[in-house]
Amino acid sequence: MKVLHVINALSDGGGAEKLMEDLLPAVKHKGIDVSVAVLMDMDSKNSQHIKDAGIEIIPIGSGKRLYSIPKMLKLIKVMKRFDIVHSHLTQPFLMCAFDSLFCKAKIVHTIHSTESRMRHLCLFKLIERWALKRYDTLIACSKEAEDKLRLFLGQTGKDITTINNGIKLDKFINASPLQLKKNEKEKVIMMVAIFRDPKDQETLIRATKLLPYNYSTYFVGYGPLLEKRKSLVKELKMEDRIHFLGKRTDVPQLLKSSDFVVLSSHYEGLSLSSIEGMAAGKPFIASDVPGLREIVGGHGLLFEDGNSRQLADIILRLSENEQEYQQVASKCSQRANDFNIETTATEYVKVYNIIMKA
Repeated sequence: MKVLHVINALSDGGGAEKLMEDLLPAVKHKGIDVSVAVLMDMDSKNSQHIKDAGIEIIPIGSGKRLYSIPKMLKLIKVMKRFDIVHSHLTQPFLMCAFDSLFCKAKIVHTIHSTESRMRHLCLFKLIERWALKRYDTLIACSKEAEDKLRLFLGQTGKDITTINNGIKLDKFINASPLQLKKNEKEKVIMMVAIFRDPKDQETLIRATKLLPYNYSTYFVGYGPLLEKRKSLVKELKMEDRIHFLGKRTDVPQLLKSSDFVVLSSHYEGLSLSSIEGMAAGKPFIASDVPGLREIVGGHGLLFEDGNSRQLADIILRLSENEQEYQQVASKCSQRANDFNIETTATEYVKVYNIIMKA
């Protein structure tokens, strides 16, 4: 069985891109001949890791322009070499749906978010429904994502399966901490997320402003909203307490170096950053929104979306109550065990086997 995954890039830093780094080698290890097609640039540590696992990376094009006739024609030619084509994210989803008209490969799509901007625009809503119906199987990364997709599609009888995203847990459980703290009294808050919608670094910045002076926040990631967030930090005169670390390859070590891990977001699909944060064995605090409450609720702690005061109060409460701090950290570690990449890969292979027999 030959399976082709199709994604925008391997260097973007988002959850779907991070998933490829661990998922593709795990699927290959289970006996599947797997490759990945990249619609834009593919240079990154992720792509090197995938190459090192003996997985073919097929460049479909370069640059930021996703939709073009040459790219679509090249993708059709590539798709014809495979039994199953598996798309991730919006542009590959649409391109594979259209290109499937010209090849016999079975097509699968993973929905990585509980929200879709296309569903808020009349014409695009119709296009999305058409494209979804082209797919042999749809995979939702969380139960909430599946429920919203079923609501959108209505009574179509479309085959939808929930498979939780996963990570290589041992990388985070066994990581060694770095020396980030300036002194023994400093408390370190860490957030790992790309700087774009729906991420909400602003709420954590404002929460840090409300905390005592010995609390510092470190942001890992980059993206189009980075400069805007840096401007807010300057406006609040917090340059000495808010640190932007950019794109890093030592995220497990950074998470181990923190006292608190936070993910402030307006919505998620199934956030790999939340699983990584919980696997690091620190109290994980997240906004109470779709895609996070399902994963974090009952294990880590949730705060109202955009409520910086409540977020700051939770951090202070944990700081002052060592017993609760350790209880929350322990529950987070246990919850992370539910999201092992090996389980994710096993479930994906089951789906591939089923549609090949259909």
